[in-house]
Amino acid sequence: MMASASPEFIALCQSQVLLLTQALGATSTVVYLAEPSVSPVSPTLVPLVAYPDTAATWTSLNEILATMAGPDGALQANPQSGASNLLGTSETDSRSLASASLSADHPPQKKPEDDVSPEADDTLDDTPLVLPIAHEGAILGVIVSTRPASPWSQAEYQQAERVANTLAIACVMDRRGQWLQRQFSQQQLTQANQSATFHDLLHQFRNPLTALQTFGKLMLKRMGADDPNQSIAESIVRESRRLQDLAEHFDDAVAQGDEARHPPGAMPPLAGLLPSHPEDLTFPPANVVTEVNDPSHPLGRTLAVRAGSMAEVVTPLVQSAMALLPDRDLELVQDIPPDLPDVWLDPQAMREVISNLLDNAVKYALPGSLIWVTAGVVQTINGEVYQGIAVGDTGAGIPLEDQPHIFDRHYRGVQADSDIPGTGLGLAIVQDLVQAMGGHIEVISPVQIDHWVNPVPAEFTQGSGTLFMVWLRTV
Repeated sequence: MMASASPEFIALCQSQVLLLTQALGATSTVVYLAEPSVSPVSPTLVPLVAYPDTAATWTSLNEILATMAGPDGALQANPQSGASNLLGTSETDSRSLASASLSADHPPQKKPEDDVSPEADDTLDDTPLVLPIAHEGAILGVIVSTRPASPWSQAEYQQAERVANTLAIACVMDRRGQWLQRQFSQQQLTQANQSATFHDLLHQFRNPLTALQTFGKLMLKRMGADDPNQSIAESIVRESRRLQDLAEHFDDAVAQGDEARHPPGAMPPLAGLLPSHPEDLTFPPANVVTEVNDPSHPLGRTLAVRAGSMAEVVTPLVQSAMALLPDRDLELVQDIPPDLPDVWLDPQAMREVISNLLDNAVKYALPGSLIWVTAGVVQTINGEVYQGIAVGDTGAGIPLEDQPHIFDRHYRGVQADSDIPGTGLGLAIVQDLVQAMGGHIEVISPVQIDHWVNPVPAEFTQGSGTLFMVWLRTV
């Protein structure tokens, strides 16, 4: 078998061997790599590159390496480990290299009495030049080079040693690259399996969702205009449509991931590994909101930010939330003027923002609490006018130590120890969507309810309270 190495590393070895051979006047040079054998402490030397690349070169240097080996070395030079037409078919038993001759601290040709400076031209013995390819104490391979009747000088040895050090570093990087490639391939296979599972689950999810929407429409047809349950049926239809839209965007996001994923085992081309040149990067003008084209966005699509009515988006969501409150002993009041100025928004993104905030308020408010939605608040930042809409409650509030992190993904703070289920993603999604629409969001806790609700209902549970304020830029 041949040594495990990338084409790039083999090309580097070929160039370094050619450089070494020409610079030192060697007649032949071979690079061997250490490949693990049965015992990891006794790897086998496998020939990788030879110059000149002839059968005579492979055979002669392999014999030299075996002749120099001692009986108890850590490495084995195996004459049969290369291609048979290059190494011959000799059945001679392989002999191991003496550990001293492969130590990076004790070069094989250098004797203690020859410890001279690099500039000295004192010659060493005239045996073949054998250099370990070593890194951090590990033997990665060996270089064997010969030339007839001409001893090696100290300067030549050090020049050859620099080549060996270069190959050692390149070998480490090459093996790390191969390891990363295996990890990459495994990750690709895992992602492919996950993608198939997602598609299957989405397919199964759509059937009951379609049935739920159909049942809601049938309920609306059978109800009279004055039926008190009509708002509940309308909410079922509206929320089922919302789930249907989310399922479609989720399917698109998975499909985009499938297209972006390389086939298993494939590495990106070189251009894909290089950073973009700064001159090739373009940025939109400041304070201009048009659209956000990001497949990884919470909506899984491009946000179409346009002028729209905040009241038209929010009012139906408040009505849906009211249908859930009687069973939870909660009360909701709203103050959403219908004549608010238009703001820059994406209607579906805005629905997700308010739905998440209302869901959180209902989920975490204690029985007897008050929830409110107030719009018509205005602020000016850097000459830009923003309309605000507040979603608040009189619940337990958010501890001050948790507030800097509540918009972090998967962060739940004190709620992580509660019995209330959650993933810690809702507020992170809310912040992403608000910022994508060119706005910002802030949290206030504790909060003074009489600053937001007038008049204050007579009976409710007063806690520290929490208020989320969403600001969107006025058209």
